[in-house]
Amino acid sequence: MRTLLLTTLLGLLAAGTAAEDGAALEAYRRLPVCALAPDGKRLLVEPCRRPPTKSPAQRRAVPSPPVVVAPLARPAPGPAVSPAPAPWIPPPGVQPLNNCDMLGCRDAGGTPYRSGAGNIVLDPSGRMCSRQGAWVQC
Repeated sequence: MRTLLLTTLLGLLAAGTAAEDGAALEAYRRLPVCALAPDGKRLLVEPCRRPPTKSPAQRRAVPSPPVVVAPLARPAPGPAVSPAPAPWIPPPGVQPLNNCDMLGCRDAGGTPYRSGAGNIVLDPSGRMCSRQGAWVQC
C-alpha cells in the first residue's frame, strides 16, 4: 500500500514537473533574441534569450596557430669521473728528507744536509739547496 502511494506521488510530481518545464520552455522561446545596445555596454532588451546555435556548416573556420615544436634538450652531463691520480713523482734533483734535527737532515739515501739560513740547506759538497717541508732540491 505504501509503495503504491509513494509511486503515485512520484508520478504526479514528475508529470507536474514535466508540464512546468514545457511551459517554462515555451515562455523562454517567446523572449526576443539578446542583442547589444548601440553603446555596446548593455543589452538592448531584457529579459532576452540566447540566439540559436549555428550548425557546423554555418560556423566559420578559424585557423589555429602553428604548433612550434622545440628540439629536445640533451640531458646535462653527469659528474666527470676522473681516473685515479697517479702517484707523485718528484722532479729530478728533489729528494725526500727524514731524520731532521737542529744540525740538519738526511735524505732517504743517508746523505747529510746541514741547516742554513731560512729554507737553505747545504749538501756535503757545500752547494746550496732549497728545502720545502720534507723535500730538498739542489
